[in-house]
Amino acid sequence: LVATSNTVNNVFPIIRGNSQWISNNDGWIRGTSKWVNNQAVDLGSANLGRLVRTTSNAVNKQGTRLTAHDHNIAALDAITTSQSSSIALHSSRISDDESAISHLQGTAANITAQLAGIDVVAGDFLVNTSSYTLAYNLNLGAERALCFNTSTIFEGNGHSVELAKGKALVVQLAAGAAVTMKNTVLRNFTDAAVQIGDGANLIFGSGTVVELSSGVTPMIRNWTCSGNVTIRGAGGTLDLADKSITLLADSTLTLENVVLDNVKTGAIICEDGTSTVCLRDTRLNLSDTFEFSTGALSIERNVTVAGQQIFTFSSSNAATIASNSTLTFDTNSAFFYAPTSRARDLITMADKTAVLHLKGCYLASSTAGMRLTSGTLLVESNNSIDNTGATTLKQGVSFGNGVAESDLNIEFLPGATLNIVAGILDYQNVNG
Repeated sequence: LVATSNTVNNVFPIIRGNSQWISNNDGWIRGTSKWVNNQAVDLGSANLGRLVRTTSNAVNKQGTRLTAHDHNIAALDAITTSQSSSIALHSSRISDDESAISHLQGTAANITAQLAGIDVVAGDFLVNTSSYTLAYNLNLGAERALCFNTSTIFEGNGHSVELAKGKALVVQLAAGAAVTMKNTVLRNFTDAAVQIGDGANLIFGSGTVVELSSGVTPMIRNWTCSGNVTIRGAGGTLDLADKSITLLADSTLTLENVVLDNVKTGAIICEDGTSTVCLRDTRLNLSDTFEFSTGALSIERNVTVAGQQIFTFSSSNAATIASNSTLTFDTNSAFFYAPTSRARDLITMADKTAVLHLKGCYLASSTAGMRLTSGTLLVESNNSIDNTGATTLKQGVSFGNGVAESDLNIEFLPGATLNIVAGILDYQNVNG
């Protein structure tokens, strides 16, 4: 037991020593844990904080950099917009420059065209070939003449040949020269301005316009027309005297805004029935009986026949009054309808605006029997109808033809009369 007790007693110091060691080790462990904890908290937290702050600063710096980049991008957008505006401005300027260049080109073309139309040839203008085409307007005067030295077809190409007013012999045809002027405007034309040699002949060809000088233009030679020719009087007078205007086959002569003096048989001649005389805003002053025996007659706008003479229509072609046109037979004038074909309907009126105006005149018809339809008969003052020799309705003067659409509109002005001197008047209007 003593031995055991001693053993136990010896063990206690060992246990206590071990316990102390354990206790010491526990303190160390606790110290170590504290160190670990301190290091984990202090060092880790500090480093993490610094890291976070550093990262935050970096983030902030990156944000600043991003903001700066945003500003740079905005600035670039502004520069791009500015550049776009500059490009648009340059494009506009380029467009303006192109327009200016186009305008200059157009101006240059106009100047070229105008230069081409300027008469720059000095002295007389000589034509020595069988054909010639005019390239510009030609002015003739005291110091300059248009000389045809041979037979030629003179193509005006729409240009004008202007004759100086009051100047004589500015157009000269050599002996035997046959000259046809086509598509030419002859301005201030008078016969006195033209000198024609022996056997020479001047023809107004198709497309030619003869513009008369103002006032009275006396004819001192016969005129010949071929194709479509226009004589413009500008309100002036063409005195036919004892001369004539002849239309060759397939021709149309338009007499426009002119007074024709001394009109009588032979004054206007159509070579055959293929030609037409068009009277437009024209007055015919008859000096003797005027017979229109060949070709067609066209009335446009306002046409008046005046003079105490007879206008005899004996052609087999029609005499047509166009729409919005009036043919007036003035006081004491007379119209005699006597076609050789004995057709009744050769006086044609386009519609109700085509007017035959009887203004104190004498209206007569042969037994061919004139029939008026479709247009308007306007009666003013005292007028007479003479149909001597008619014994049947077909030989008589007829108003209308029994077809409603062709009724003749008849208007009487206040105080107007229409007296039947002889023959038959057959009223064939369906309405009224």
